[in-house]
Amino acid sequence: MVPGKTGLEKRDSRWSQINSSDFDVVIIGGGISGASLFARMAADGYKTLLIDKGDFGSATSQASGMMIWGGLLYLKSLDFRTVFTLCRDRDNLISQCPSRIRSQYYYYFPLKGGWQFTPLVKGGLDFYRLIGGMRRGRNYIEKKPDEKDILKSERFRSPLAYEEGMLNHSDCRFIVDLIRQYDSDNAIPLNHVEFNKANYSGTDKRWHIELTDHFAHRTASVTSRLVINATGPFCDHVNRIVDIRTPYKHVFSKGVYLAFRRPDSHVHPLIFAMGYNSDVQTFVPWGPVSLWGPTETSIAALDEEIIPTAEDVSFLLEQANRNLLCWLGLVPIFCESEPGRLGIDPDDMERKITQRTRAVVVVHLWGMPAKMSEIDALSKKHNLLIIEDASHVHGATWRDIPCGRLGDISVFSLQGDKLAPSGEGGVLLCDDDTFYERAVCLGDITRIIELDSPARRFAATSFGIKTRISPLSAALGRSQLTKLESHNRQRNRNHEVLSSALEESGFDTFLPPPHIKRVYFEFIIRARFTDFPLPALIGALQAEGCRIDLPRYPLLHQQPFFTEGHWKQILRLAGEEELPDYSRYTLPNTESASLKMLKLPVFPGKDNRLLDEYITAFHKVLTNKEAILAAYEVTD
Repeated sequence: MVPGKTGLEKRDSRWSQINSSDFDVVIIGGGISGASLFARMAADGYKTLLIDKGDFGSATSQASGMMIWGGLLYLKSLDFRTVFTLCRDRDNLISQCPSRIRSQYYYYFPLKGGWQFTPLVKGGLDFYRLIGGMRRGRNYIEKKPDEKDILKSERFRSPLAYEEGMLNHSDCRFIVDLIRQYDSDNAIPLNHVEFNKANYSGTDKRWHIELTDHFAHRTASVTSRLVINATGPFCDHVNRIVDIRTPYKHVFSKGVYLAFRRPDSHVHPLIFAMGYNSDVQTFVPWGPVSLWGPTETSIAALDEEIIPTAEDVSFLLEQANRNLLCWLGLVPIFCESEPGRLGIDPDDMERKITQRTRAVVVVHLWGMPAKMSEIDALSKKHNLLIIEDASHVHGATWRDIPCGRLGDISVFSLQGDKLAPSGEGGVLLCDDDTFYERAVCLGDITRIIELDSPARRFAATSFGIKTRISPLSAALGRSQLTKLESHNRQRNRNHEVLSSALEESGFDTFLPPPHIKRVYFEFIIRARFTDFPLPALIGALQAEGCRIDLPRYPLLHQQPFFTEGHWKQILRLAGEEELPDYSRYTLPNTESASLKMLKLPVFPGKDNRLLDEYITAFHKVLTNKEAILAAYEVTD
């Protein structure tokens, strides 16, 4: 709200203007209620001051789901006066703000098998329209809703269409635009202003009010004939300041929405009967996302930390899973590893590509780039995106192209034991503005305002997830990247010495072909011989002081998250589909190869004596194989 020097100068001028001024009305709270009152008072010629202790529209008003409704839910408590008032206010807003609010049909879905049979619900909606003065469009039953492909239709009757209002942009933007429209010398809005105290004087019949500007740390005194408390859930706090007591007790709750990628067929706001407590859930299209919610989670007090919790998310996901088929995720299909570089096997990849395949995730394991020639050709043939996991290959190249530039989207990890460690965090690379915008909007709220695109409108909220790297980790990562080349050079020299000796002793050390420069995130080797069981080999080498063991990474397709079906709980698809059963999923080549691998430590130092000790240990163990096996068989 203070965009630079011009804004600050205007704020200084307005602060001087209000100090010691007399107003007809002072409105406390710049949400939808306060902004609407401000606009009405200003339009009627009253000298008005609007203040808010934060940004305008920054509190509960930004959880509207972009819906302008006429109080339909108050019908269940038979509060007809409130319904009438809210319908009138809704219609006034629609007529007064045609560029910001549009008339919009909503679809209400009654549950099958419950008391909400269609004629009864339609009768209620017709009565709602009647209370609203018949100013909205007629209600009707929609037999073929556009959204039928994202619903679990077996749960619901045909929806009833009824007309409400809908914001064209966001709730915060609507509030700010409404305030700006009436901003004048006679109607002054000021945000980040604290309401300190107020006393009513019977002598001059005025409220005497003290205010504090949080920006400039200055105070002002104003008087007013009327003070309106429009602070929503914070009204009790303001009432205490002016020593007003009421017999009412406020019960607080928080509303949390989940944002899903918007299905192409999602056009109308959808209202779902939940089946208990007469509650509903909404699914509202908003730009590139669809908003599912809200929760009504009780909170004890406003001074506690009010943030979404795991319980909120779990509840919303459970309800979405019950009612929708709309979290358009990707179903993972696992492929075999090829034996030469341990990356994805292009032959198996091609066998598993179908018309529904959209992308391939390429993981360069241990520091060795995958078979990109074949993968790139298949991806172009089948129009697939390449998502490159380059977390093990900082500094590696394929045909002189750095890993990280081989995919449509690439990611590096900077976790503590990676080649460029920052403690925690990572790097995302892409050359497509759409991918970049989606990533920023999803995970980095502070960068949204820097976008030179309509996506800047999400700067106040993002999409609810923060994956931003900490500044300290980013600084460490930048420092490590400046040293990456020299560190890799030293590591490679050491591992090439050790690899040469181990290759002569009967081990595959995954030496790179001429067109690849590999790096060594971890040093994995494979025995070419089969007459020396790995447990015996590992035990003998450990007895010689070697740090050697089986690779630390388990096979992904064998993990309980997949084999026990938990992955399906977070997957939302656009239709009923047969999903893989990973409890019986096998990759025989990969599983067999994993049993032959050994993991050695990496050797980053300049002292070769440790390398010589490992080479000596391997030579000693292999030379004494027969004696070791005899002792192993007796022990076994």
